Amino acid sequence: MYRFHETQKTYARGATGVRSDLGGIVAFGETNVVTPNYFGPKYPDTTVFYDNLKNFFKTGITQQHNLGVEGGNEGFTYRVNAGYTDQSGTIPSTGYDRFSLRVTGDAKMSVKSRLTTSFNYITTNTDKASKGIGRNYFCAK
Repeated sequence: MYRFHETQKTYARGATGVRSDLGGIVAFGETNVVTPNYFGPKYPDTTVFYDNLKNFFKTGITQQHNLGVEGGNEGFTYRVNAGYTDQSGTIPSTGYDRFSLRVTGDAKMSVKSRLTTSFNYITTNTDKASKGIGRNYFCAK
């Protein structure tokens, strides 16, 4: 995350110039969800503003590692591949991990036949951010 919307830093919560921390609009037809209006009095010049959104997000990182080994002779060949992906999300406590392993073998059974077999194993883990009204980082209920 490198760009954010500009935050209004002129007027405090409220309506018609009167400060009110609870005054606002009922959102989504629910009577217990209040979105404050920012049409109250002007903030004093000494007001300290914190950039909570910018401080919340972090730089996401992805790293991927792969390893392959193969060998054999005229009658038998094999190949083993392993891969690991580790990704941390831009939202704290989110990420994705994936591990894969593939083993392939090929054997010459006779002049006219071959046996090829393959095994593949994959496991993943995804840590997602909470979603939905009242169930996410930006909407407290």
